[in-house]
Amino acid sequence: MDYKRNKLVKTIFQNSKWILISLLALVIILLLKRRLSSIFLVIILIFLASVSIYWKRFTRLSLGIELNSFVTIILSSTYTTIFGLVIGVITVFIGYLLNRRVCMYMFIPMIGVSLIAFLSPLFSPLGITTAGIVLNLIYNGIIHFIYVVLLKNNFLNSILSFSINFLLNIYLFYYIAPQLVNIL
Repeated sequence: MDYKRNKLVKTIFQNSKWILISLLALVIILLLKRRLSSIFLVIILIFLASVSIYWKRFTRLSLGIELNSFVTIILSSTYTTIFGLVIGVITVFIGYLLNRRVCMYMFIPMIGVSLIAFLSPLFSPLGITTAGIVLNLIYNGIIHFIYVVLLKNNFLNSILSFSINFLLNIYLFYYIAPQLVNIL
C-alpha cells in the first residue's frame, strides 16, 4: 500500500506543472463562464453565417437562404455597430470565397450588412425581434432593389429569394434571436 501511495505522490509531483495549469484553467473557466460561452457562441455564429450560402456553389437559383444579415443584426445590436459591421462583411467575404465566387456581386450583400449594422442602434429600442425583422426587411429591400433595378436580374427569382429570406428571418428573430441575445 505504501508503494502505491508513493507512486501517486511521485506522479503528482512529476506532473505538478500540468495539474496547476489545469486547475488554473478550471478556475478561469468558472470565473469567466458567461464570457467564454459568449465568445464560443460568436465563433459559431460567424461559422454558420459564412457557410450559410455554400449551397449557392451548386445552383444559380437564388433561394434567399443566408444567415449573414441575421448574424450582423444580432451582433450589432448586442455588441457594437463596428463589431457587427466587421463580422458581417467578413462572413459575406468568406461565404463567397467558399463558393469560389469572389466577384463584384459580393459587394452587394456587403453594402446591405454594412447598412443594417449602422442602423441597428436606431432600432434596438424596439427589441431584438421587431428590430431584427424591420432591419431584415430594409436589408432585403436594398439588396433586391440593386439586383432587379440596377443589375436587371430576374424579378420573379428576386421575389422568391426575398420572400424565403424574409420568412426565414421572421422565424429566426421570433424564436432564436431572444435566446441568443440573452446568452451574448
